[in-house]
Amino acid sequence: MIETTLLASTGFNPLITLCAMYGFANAAVCFAISTKAKNKNIKVIGTSAGITQLLGVSEPALFGITLRYGMKPLSVMLVCSAVGGALLSILGVQANSYGLAVILSPLMYIYDPYQLITYILVGVLTFAVAFVLTYLFAVPQELMISEER
Repeated sequence: MIETTLLASTGFNPLITLCAMYGFANAAVCFAISTKAKNKNIKVIGTSAGITQLLGVSEPALFGITLRYGMKPLSVMLVCSAVGGALLSILGVQANSYGLAVILSPLMYIYDPYQLITYILVGVLTFAVAFVLTYLFAVPQELMISEER
């Protein structure tokens, strides 16, 4: 209702712009955990959760990886998505629709080159920073122990 009201009254939806950075940050956390983990099951779960998050389905990433492994991955995801959303807000980026997934969300900004380029750059930056911070500081030690068979 809020997004529809914003679109009807202003023609733009700045709310979805803020929320979209969550998807980039959450996917990056999943990919970082998957990359650094030694357990093959965690690698598969992390990769598939990251891919589904990029396609707009956040539950496998959020509940299967980010929340499952403690406060550090969750904190990285929340801080990176908040900073990315705040940066987009400061730069005046706002969508002209609602409901598109993370990979498809640039379609909401094709009405203006500045909006599109800024959105893509901040999204990539949010993803990169979340990936690096998770890889360096937020992967639990128990995931870095190799499997014994």
